[in-house]
Amino acid sequence: MENALSGYSFDLVQLASKSNSSESVQKYLDDKQLTLNHFVGVVIAAHSESAVDTACECIAAICKAAGLASESQMALLSDGLTHPLARVRILVLRLLAADASSERAQTRLQLAPLIIDCLDFADSAVASAASALLLATASTHLSQLMSPDNVSLLTALFHTSSDTVSLRVCDLVISMAAQSSPSDMHALEATGVFESMITEPLDSTDIMKRLNTIEILTRLQSTTSGFQFLDRTAVLTRISQFMRAYERANEDIDTLLSLTASIKFFAKLALALGANSDSALGLVEDAYGFIQTIQTLLTTEEVDVRLDVKEACLYAIGNAGSSRPGLILLSSHYPQSLDAVVEAARRGTGAIRVVACEALSCILDNDAADGRVSGESSRLFRDVGGCLFFLAMIQSFDEALRVAGYACLKAISTYDWGLKAIRESGQLVAFMLDRSNEKSELGMKWRFSVMESIARNAAAKEILREELFNRFVKYAKEGPFYSESQPMVMMASM
Repeated sequence: MENALSGYSFDLVQLASKSNSSESVQKYLDDKQLTLNHFVGVVIAAHSESAVDTACECIAAICKAAGLASESQMALLSDGLTHPLARVRILVLRLLAADASSERAQTRLQLAPLIIDCLDFADSAVASAASALLLATASTHLSQLMSPDNVSLLTALFHTSSDTVSLRVCDLVISMAAQSSPSDMHALEATGVFESMITEPLDSTDIMKRLNTIEILTRLQSTTSGFQFLDRTAVLTRISQFMRAYERANEDIDTLLSLTASIKFFAKLALALGANSDSALGLVEDAYGFIQTIQTLLTTEEVDVRLDVKEACLYAIGNAGSSRPGLILLSSHYPQSLDAVVEAARRGTGAIRVVACEALSCILDNDAADGRVSGESSRLFRDVGGCLFFLAMIQSFDEALRVAGYACLKAISTYDWGLKAIRESGQLVAFMLDRSNEKSELGMKWRFSVMESIARNAAAKEILREELFNRFVKYAKEGPFYSESQPMVMMASM
């Protein structure tokens, strides 16, 4: 049997890819006097890993054509999920994942305890496949999957396994919550699973467990039910407490790391809130004071704020100000935070200057049709130094700074005042239209995106005037990597 496996595998894979695969595969098996159990027998015997791999390929081809084994074959599926070879477990997990029928969902639910155990398997590919299968099952059968027994298994794995497995379990549960409806979210919360996997790690003295939990929790920010959960379970309160402990950050590394992680958490939250609601960011700020703390960190002279913390703060203000409600909130209540971004862009060095310019580009890339946004963006543009400042950026040897400069130019090209400023800056126009001064592929792509943005602006032709507008349009039509052909002079050979 093992000697013929390669031939069987080749034939079955070919037949399984045909439109009439079920009949073709069954006829082939009948002709060869084979059944699924023959290949399962090779797997169980496990004489060699290569034989097991080939037998698994045959089983996968048969199941692809004819579907999974019937309910009477549950024992085989169970054996596969507890097999010592990773290849066998992955085969069963993928077969279970491939069949999305309601009948097969019940099979997955029955096998859930064994699938959960696979999260603790040494081979990460097995654990990843198990996690993906459980997540897919939760999307349609969350309440059944998160039975008291299965919750106990997950909780036990979280507490008794390695840090890697604990993180994997936490990631799975949070991912389930992120895709849940509000009612399912409450049901999941009622199981008590969050108490051990969120509240305890955030209060843990194990800094890596705390940081990993903060990072995983960002997945809940994009949905209303997820945000409400973060608010309801005091996660946002803990994040704000980590941020307000900045005065001790230089004395304690755990405090410093928690501070930086919390600022980055808020930066992502600000982006989600600004995109989803006109009032949400303001309400969150009133309740927790995130932006107030960040503004203090950017402007204080009483505390020596580390560069990595300042970078995180600039990143957060850039995200907060990238939406219309966010920029209006910052300009009306926290103008010093915007001034700090401008100051860091003008006078900062190294990574700080790059991050500040990136933040500025996010703020400028806003709702150009809104009068208040346009007015505040114009002020920031003037305060930073206008087109001459952006020209200096795109002339830099630092590619990251050039890209940030192009991003700023692309952002201002959506405003009427921005087009007028570009028109009035002959040096900027001349440099932008000269392809020879940008050598990097990324820089070429970003410069092209600026030209494309200008060409697509309905007001550009009138504001720039036709001749200049046509030059930008020509550049955009030629693409980012256009190069004029050079004449070649043929020389006589010696």
